[in-house]
Amino acid sequence: MARSPIYAIPRVILQEILVKLPTRDIARCRCVSRIWRSAIRDPSFQHLHVMASHVDSGVADVLLVSEKLEPERCIEATVLNVTTGKTMCCITNPTGYRLTNVCNGFLCFASHASNAPVVVCNPITGENQSLPNAPPSLGGGGPRRNLFALGFSPSTKEYKLFRLSYSTTTGSSETILDVCTLGDSQGWRRHPNPCPYRPVCDGSPPVLVDGKLYVVMYRANPHTRPDKRPDRLLQIDVASETHCAYGTPEHPKYENPTNDVRVTAFELCGELCLAINTVQWYNPKLQFWVMASKQPAGSRIEDPLHCQWVPRYTFYLNCKLTDDHMNNNRCSDLPRDVWLDDNKMMCYRMGDTLYKYDTRGYSANPNASFVPWNQLKLELPATDQSLSTQRSWSVCGGYRPTLLSPLTFSPPSEDGDEQFENALLRALRCLKSKQRGRPPSEHSNDLRPAKRIC
Repeated sequence: MARSPIYAIPRVILQEILVKLPTRDIARCRCVSRIWRSAIRDPSFQHLHVMASHVDSGVADVLLVSEKLEPERCIEATVLNVTTGKTMCCITNPTGYRLTNVCNGFLCFASHASNAPVVVCNPITGENQSLPNAPPSLGGGGPRRNLFALGFSPSTKEYKLFRLSYSTTTGSSETILDVCTLGDSQGWRRHPNPCPYRPVCDGSPPVLVDGKLYVVMYRANPHTRPDKRPDRLLQIDVASETHCAYGTPEHPKYENPTNDVRVTAFELCGELCLAINTVQWYNPKLQFWVMASKQPAGSRIEDPLHCQWVPRYTFYLNCKLTDDHMNNNRCSDLPRDVWLDDNKMMCYRMGDTLYKYDTRGYSANPNASFVPWNQLKLELPATDQSLSTQRSWSVCGGYRPTLLSPLTFSPPSEDGDEQFENALLRALRCLKSKQRGRPPSEHSNDLRPAKRIC
């Protein structure tokens, strides 16, 4: 009896089996054969898999994004998975684009200083899509700057793009909020209530936790020099598009006013966590606070004591800052990243120094003494100074792979001719796929696997 080939499994049954697998395993299954790859790339199958309850479960991965910039040329960003140690994809964006945030399995790239379209990329599929252009940033206070954030609502299964527009001068501290639901024809719409704070764009990207976006903010004094101490946290509910502001723990007014404070928001085991780095001359302090799951009534008013924060870790970084660093503000400009790796090691990057602490077996006690961190110097490869290429890198947590294609985020076309052409093209491609998927004859030996793209 002749052995049945692997592609003899009916497509419907194959998809019923594959839909039960996690996204990481689905990505590997694309490399089995052309038939399997075609079944997985079917938009209907991708939709079913995204709606499955097991897709968003599990521990989030950590990504390393390395960007290479050449003057007057495009930016090349390489995305690597720190958890698996593998390169995922390489993205080329116009000059001025930077990674703004990570939302489930998508990376959001945008230009802060222009109304250029936002680019969304899926590293698993290698696809990217330019989103609809945002309207001009109208508002008082002189030139304006934009911060984009991609969010997802588990209740509505919708992805939304938010734009926070604010003045770059000291005359206004108001931030205007615009939102666009991806994949529909409504376009951009403006939130009626602006936010009286400015976002901190450097060092703390927006973070998505349980259907809510969190952005670190600061208050700007319209009469004096802006105080950029991050003392507010903007919460945006993706489903309802409402927003409110919370006070951060360890409010800067209780600290030494000469100390510099840096706040980084990130996801810690499904909870929102703030890493607050108080930069002082000797032994900079680092505190981790977790937002309580339920906030008391009246927590929106401007008193940080009305927001419940739970202390998780408190450390001294075991490093002495020189007067040269403090006087030239070099320490404040050092990039900062924070994440929890797959070995439960809390990692905090400040410039070219990485601090790591093993959280296994740690009992959070707010009255405990300060715990020293294990300091590890990063051995970075030397850069050829003869080249004009500039390199930068960042580490991002909260990545959960998905099969959903970013091409589904393009708005539906209202052009009847274009709809007809797209429908005709889909029909022709479907017929072509069926012809390719026809089993070969008994004497055929064409069992070539598909090229590995994952």
